[in-house]
Amino acid sequence: RLAEYAGLAAERLADRIPMWITLNEPFVVTAFGYALGLHAPGRALMLDALATAHHQLLGHGLATAALRAAGARQVAITNNYSPAWPATDSVADLAAAAAYDAELRKFFGTGAPAFDVTLLGIGPEGHTASLFPGSPALEEKKKWVEAVTAQAAPPNRLTFTLPVLNQSRNTYFLCAGTEKKEILDAIRAESDPAHSQYPAARIQPVDGRVLWFLDEAASR
Repeated sequence: RLAEYAGLAAERLADRIPMWITLNEPFVVTAFGYALGLHAPGRALMLDALATAHHQLLGHGLATAALRAAGARQVAITNNYSPAWPATDSVADLAAAAAYDAELRKFFGTGAPAFDVTLLGIGPEGHTASLFPGSPALEEKKKWVEAVTAQAAPPNRLTFTLPVLNQSRNTYFLCAGTEKKEILDAIRAESDPAHSQYPAARIQPVDGRVLWFLDEAASR
């Protein structure tokens, strides 16, 4: 019924919605809902939960076909990714974290992952994600995720680095409020965005696009 529902929705809204998502975080549904039983429906099937991954992907494929047939221009699926951090410094935990990180890199390949959609905001000083002006993380070329200390709450954060953010196929900035107007004007005036002091200006996808969504207050 997902394909039927998606087709009905797209028939009415495809002319106004450019990007469609079929499923939200299917890994969470499989792992936490059916393998571990931590989320609804609370099933603890462990490896037997893999069947739910098959059915979700089947639903995604059928829904994608229905959406495109009804005129949807872009269709994606929302996946969630996270770095691997060992729980302790024990040999076992370090090995487990290394194995998980290796599995992620095996899946995505040696290059940084190219997300279909990345949603970002911007701070009044030009920070985005958790990349702040002057942060050494702005110059990181190899790591996908970096631990940073921000002059804001909470101070201890994890952030994707520019090698990952600039692989995104579609990057959408959401900006609201009069306090954002000054930094937006400064970014527009940048002559060399790739080396800008403002991290948000450095979002320059290698093979993707950037769209800025501003409310009336921010765009004046």
